[in-house]
This record gives sequence, C-alpha cells and structure tokens, in this order.
Amino acid sequence: MTTKRIIAATVLTLALALGLHAQQPAGGRDYKLTPYLFVGVQGGATRTFTHAQLDRQWAPMGAVSVGAYFTPWLGLRLQGNGWTWDQNRRLSDGTYNTKQYGGDADLLLNLSGLLFPSRNNLLGVVLLAGYGMQYAKFAEVPTAHMFPLSDVGNRWMHSGRLGGQLDVNLAKHFGLQLEGGYQYMHDHWHGFKADKWWPYLMAGVSYKFGHRRISRPAAPAPVVETEAMTEQPQAPAVVPAPVVEQKKPEPRPEPAPVAKTPERRTDNVFFLLGSAAIGSQQAATIDQIAQWANTHPTATITLTGYADRATGNARVNQALSERRAAAVKDALVRRGVSVSRITADAKGDSEQPFSDNDKNRAVVAIAEEK
Repeated sequence: MTTKRIIAATVLTLALALGLHAQQPAGGRDYKLTPYLFVGVQGGATRTFTHAQLDRQWAPMGAVSVGAYFTPWLGLRLQGNGWTWDQNRRLSDGTYNTKQYGGDADLLLNLSGLLFPSRNNLLGVVLLAGYGMQYAKFAEVPTAHMFPLSDVGNRWMHSGRLGGQLDVNLAKHFGLQLEGGYQYMHDHWHGFKADKWWPYLMAGVSYKFGHRRISRPAAPAPVVETEAMTEQPQAPAVVPAPVVEQKKPEPRPEPAPVAKTPERRTDNVFFLLGSAAIGSQQAATIDQIAQWANTHPTATITLTGYADRATGNARVNQALSERRAAAVKDALVRRGVSVSRITADAKGDSEQPFSDNDKNRAVVAIAEEK
C-alpha cells in the first residue's frame, strides 16, 4: 500500500468516526471521562525502510504507555517501545540482527472531545505527535565484507512520530485502541542512510482511572403556572330592623354582577438532548393542556420552542427548536384542539428561559382565555 493510499484511508476513517459522534448521545453513564490517567499495552508491526532494498520488511513491535488527559481534548503520553528485525545482503557473506528500543513523549489531540465537549463520547478520534530517542543494538555483528569494521556498533538516534488513534471506551476503566502512523528515524547506519518515515500499526488495551463520578438529575416535573382566581366580595346580609310599627319592609338591595377574570396557564414540555420526540412523561403534560383548552373554548395557545446553548450551534439549535414546537402543536391538534387556536414560534438558543442548561431543551406553552 502506497503512502498516499494510507493517508487517504486514515482521513476516511477519521471522517466516518466523527460522523458517528453527530448521533452519539451521552447515554446513561454515571461518570465523566476527563480528566483521567491511563496505562496501556500495545502490539503490532512496523515497516523498516532503508536505502538497502533487502532490509525493507515488516517487523514485530510492542509498546507500553502511561499518560493523562487534562481536558476533554488535550492529553500527554509517555511511551516505551521496541522491535527487532533481521538484515540480509545479497552477494555478501554475512547477516545481522538488530533490536531497537526507544521512548517518546507524545501530545494527544482528541477531536471527539474538541468537537463534542459536553458528551460522554463512546469513541475517541485522536491525533498524536511526539519526539523521542531510539537505541539500536546489534545482536550479530556483520562481517568486514559487508561494512567497514570501524562503522560497526550500537547507535543512539533521534526519532519523531505522527499518527492517529481510535480509542473505544468499552467500560468505565477499560478501553480498546487502534493506532497507526509514522516514525522518523534520523541516523546513518553502517555506511547507508536510514533517514526515513517508518509506518507502524498497533492495537492495544488501556486501563483508565481517576475520572470522577457524576450525578444525573431526575427528569424535571412539569411546571404549571395558573393565575389564581380573584375572590369576589359577597354582599353583606341585610338584617331587618325590629318591627316597631306596622311598616312595609324595605326592599333588599340586589348584589352587583360579578365580572369573571380570564384564566391563564403556563406549561413546559421537556425534551432529551438532540431530540424532538415527546416522551411518555411529557405526553401527560400535553394531555393536561388539551383538556384545559377543550373546557375553555375561547382560549388561545402560544408555543415557543428552545434549545440549550451548551451543545450544537445556532443553526442546528434553531431547526431543532422549530421541530420541537411543531411536535407539541401536532400533539395538541390530535387531542382535539383546533389548529386555528395555536401559534407556534421557535427561539433556538438565542434565548434561555431556564437557568439550568438542560431544561432549555423545551417548549413553553402559554394558554390564555380571551
């Protein structure tokens, strides 16, 4: 596989993984993934590249890592790694074996945490870059026919790393990683140049700890705001005066007519993150609104949809709030409320009627009797 194909496959994989996050909810987990510490082990293979064609081969590779994520998107890793490979030279009388050991400090950029910071992401799409040192140890010394004896010996070299990682959070403490990338080896070994980008691919597991447990509030109960009826004063009872003389009783005054005060109520219908579907608990609230509206035939209903500002963006949240208002309107019509009595509006995240961010995933219904 050519370098261009590897890069194209990596970009496609990252795009597909990020697409999954657009629909991935936080779920019912009772913990938050950041900040946390981790240790991990990985195994795989690396492709050796030198100017000698016979030295190019896949070699087994292993690594041990420790690190930490300080924010949902930024982390640091220290990794120790090593691999072994055999070199042969055609038309020569010698072979030799090389074992390499090294260490790197890698900066981790979690794109999932950067784009979706408020979610407990199942899949982390991570870019990584680092720098370290490698030590090449020769188990078998080549003959002088292959290289000058003065050029034989173990070597230290600089190394760089660029790559990517898919980090699947299987459970609270355990994760599965698939990592691939390139290591840059900077050295001149035994008369030939080894300044090359060496591709590698590894899979591994990690143990994560130190992340905190969170408590999730119960679903908010519907809030019903009904204006209190004004209590009208009763006309005082008329006590007839004692009869002293035979007189006609004075007529009892008629009470003044009582004016009826129009009724008004406010109800809130709450939704889940990224959803415009009406849950079973919220359906009971809509039943109450419809029942009240059907017993007050002159009342009109104003519906205003909202979305929380902490997730999504203004365009997405505006469309989501419109769908929420339309869903409540359709539910009221199905319950017998005339569509001519209902007005639907949407504010997106431009207004936040509640101080609690999660409650702003709502439709506020105001019903008022004319």
